[in-house]
Amino acid sequence: MTYHSYKTNQEKKPITKHIKTIGAILGKIEKSLFLIIFLSLLVSCKEALKTPESEDKDSNKIVIDLKNTSDELFSFEPLFSETPVYSLEKKYPEYYDKKLQKFKGLPSVDSFRIVTKNFQLKPFIQNLYEDGFIRKDKALETFEASELKNLSARVDTLYFQLNIFSGFRGNKQLIIADLDHDNNFANDETLEFQIDYRNKKHIEKNENIPVLNLPYEVFLNDEIYSLKRGIKIYPETKHPHIYLFEDNVLDDTTNEYTVMLKFIDYKKGEHQLNDMDYSFGVQGLYGEFMRLKIIPNSITNPKSRKSDNFLYSISDTLRAGNKFYEIESVSGDLAKLTLKKIDIDTEKFTGYRIGDKIDNFNLLTLESKKVNLLESINKNKPYTLLDFWGTWCAPCIKGLPELKDFHNEFSEKVNLMSFALDKNISDVKEFSMENDMSWQHFFINSNNRKGSIIAGMNITKYPTFILLNEDFEIIYEGNSGSLAEIKKLIE
Repeated sequence: MTYHSYKTNQEKKPITKHIKTIGAILGKIEKSLFLIIFLSLLVSCKEALKTPESEDKDSNKIVIDLKNTSDELFSFEPLFSETPVYSLEKKYPEYYDKKLQKFKGLPSVDSFRIVTKNFQLKPFIQNLYEDGFIRKDKALETFEASELKNLSARVDTLYFQLNIFSGFRGNKQLIIADLDHDNNFANDETLEFQIDYRNKKHIEKNENIPVLNLPYEVFLNDEIYSLKRGIKIYPETKHPHIYLFEDNVLDDTTNEYTVMLKFIDYKKGEHQLNDMDYSFGVQGLYGEFMRLKIIPNSITNPKSRKSDNFLYSISDTLRAGNKFYEIESVSGDLAKLTLKKIDIDTEKFTGYRIGDKIDNFNLLTLESKKVNLLESINKNKPYTLLDFWGTWCAPCIKGLPELKDFHNEFSEKVNLMSFALDKNISDVKEFSMENDMSWQHFFINSNNRKGSIIAGMNITKYPTFILLNEDFEIIYEGNSGSLAEIKKLIE
């Protein structure tokens, strides 16, 4: 069995150790021989002191260390930070009965179920297949034939699932998680909840639920990765995972014993790219079952930090100023994030995120004059608000009075620039004059938006508001109803 670990390329040997060795043999060697040895040791020291990065054959790659943290810099959808843990009795009754015989230290209660969370599907399917609970054709819906054979010798020792005792005694519900994976609940902490606790719709963050340390493992690419996470577990029958009922995994009876497992930590790293500081956050179980966010540290607004604007996936492109990086991989233990520098034509790159500096797009005024964006911005004002709209857009028209009030209130400190995606420039000009839209206006032909600011910034929703600071960096992006939040940023 191969366990995955990260090591430096060589053990670093202190130079002083070599010098002491040399001193001990001075009396036994000629000076010339001493010089030869000394020089060779210096060379070996130099080689030993090389960093892994300097010896990386692919100098375009950047490896970022990720460590557990429970700060609130990032927020992730519950789908990746919370998961129901439920009984397998209904779906796999024979497997459940056999599994039940393995457990010791079961407390005396009125009724109970063992609820199980599989952190990785393939080892679980392997167990079902080898014990004869599913046919080979069903196993092959999840595995390639070669994978079945490859995993067989490892599955029995792999901590790929968590088993939890969930039972009722009087007006209490008892929860015990087998955190050490020894199939014995007698040496694990017992949590007690009022019997109606499981019917609550929402669990408050500040409730007095202890944090538990959960170790588990995943098997990927013929290696085992070990993880350790901080979790909270509590009874929960009102979970949104209705598909478990539709798939005949749960019914009302088995669901009474369901508990919720919530990660209270995530993986976080810091790195500087192109003189810009970034925070990297990963949440989830492993590999494909994870969420990745990347936030420039210059973004300080809490609401902006929670924006989906910072979501990334493997193979996505991260832009840092005028440089680009492919998000190549996240290790199986979520401890390493690898980026790869790539070359992209800046003019052909579409899609901007908060923290990016906007490019100098060519524009067309309502008088059909060709100008460019950065020259059209009044540099004496600290902010610029880009408004993407159209005369055909009902939410844009509905929000126009609020936009006019915003301009009247903040015209001294905010450049307001509206970009209309329309078929006819004269219609936009007439509309803006009739509605007293007394700020800068530009036109994008909806029949030919190639090369326009709308295409370049990948604008797909209308209205879209993008706020720039005095350095032309995007500090906020929103749509209908966002002006109130923008006011808070600039006041």
